[in-house]
Amino acid sequence: MKLQIPTPCSHSLRPLAKRFPGLPAAIVSALLLAGVLCHPLSPACAADPLDLMEAGTENFGWKFDNGQEFPGAKGGISVDQDVVYNTKPTLKLTGDFTDGGAYVRANTRFNANDITEISFWIRNASLSSLTLRLLDTTKQCHQFTLSVNPHDGEWQQVVFKPQSHFAKEGTVEGNKILRYQSWGGAADKEWHGTNGAFDIIIGKPSDGSSKVAEIWIAEVKVTPKD
Repeated sequence: MKLQIPTPCSHSLRPLAKRFPGLPAAIVSALLLAGVLCHPLSPACAADPLDLMEAGTENFGWKFDNGQEFPGAKGGISVDQDVVYNTKPTLKLTGDFTDGGAYVRANTRFNANDITEISFWIRNASLSSLTLRLLDTTKQCHQFTLSVNPHDGEWQQVVFKPQSHFAKEGTVEGNKILRYQSWGGAADKEWHGTNGAFDIIIGKPSDGSSKVAEIWIAEVKVTPKD
């Protein structure tokens, strides 16, 4: 008697076919059923998040920029051993706009062809928004200003899913998008996969009570698209 192996529909096997081009569909199906392979669309097969806080490196691998195109801003980044999250020191980003300027940023790079999610935790006393900047493979800059809560001493999670935004602009999972801008590269407002550049940007305090803004950042992670 010929053994009949149940085969998932052909379109569901396409992602696996790309990963294992030499395997016949029937064998792939058998390995899936045996639990040897995990289907890439299954939650259990989701790629592990990349940790962008590199322990043992200067400022966890992040760099500071004061937005020179708008002269006057000062500030910096530093590892704060006194302000901790989950028992770990955090990254402090400070912007001093006493003498002008518009923003300061902390920037880093990661190694992934594309991502499904960015998440991190912040402690923030005076800002009602912060901005994320991503570059795609065409070197088009995508900039998202997100809503956050100015609660002194309380940690809050920031979550952003690029694919959700570009699939249906204005309705996203995670923090509300207050403003989207793009320039350079393909200049088409479309996402072409990441080139690995990522910035967290802050400006002047929202309430105008001070010209110095600061946030503490922890557990920055990006989830690669498998």
